[in-house]
Amino acid sequence: MAITFEGNPIDGTHEAAHIDVPRLQVRRRQFWGIAGEAEHVSKPGGRSIRIPITLHKEYATFKSLEKAIQKLTEHTGCNGLLKITGGPTKNKMERNFKHCTFMGFTPRGGPLFDASKCLDAGKAGWFQAGDLHFHQLLAEGAAGGNGAILL
Repeated sequence: MAITFEGNPIDGTHEAAHIDVPRLQVRRRQFWGIAGEAEHVSKPGGRSIRIPITLHKEYATFKSLEKAIQKLTEHTGCNGLLKITGGPTKNKMERNFKHCTFMGFTPRGGPLFDASKCLDAGKAGWFQAGDLHFHQLLAEGAAGGNGAILL
């Protein structure tokens, strides 16, 4: 499976993406002396996308892993197409999320060294587990929305 953002591949092994429901703008009020509540609901807005990932690509030195994480975080605040692909060649899965802003990478735990040579085809190297965070503006397929407004 592969992840690309703005056409740039993000190297590593990822789990399934956690895709939130589009956010609703809701205002509820209860008025003095009236039984029940009033509710005003607007159209759905954007949603968060979190992808658990282990960053690895034959990072022989800790410095090379640090450099790769720094390069990834340089895209923080950028908006573009997030693409997740994978599966067998004949029945390939492809999901495109337009209008996504990269919110950043949060590491889980510290970086580790793969002395057992399991991650990168028999080569030892450094790796880092963490989460990629994106925000999709006005989720496609939401009632009344099929795009986004970028300011």
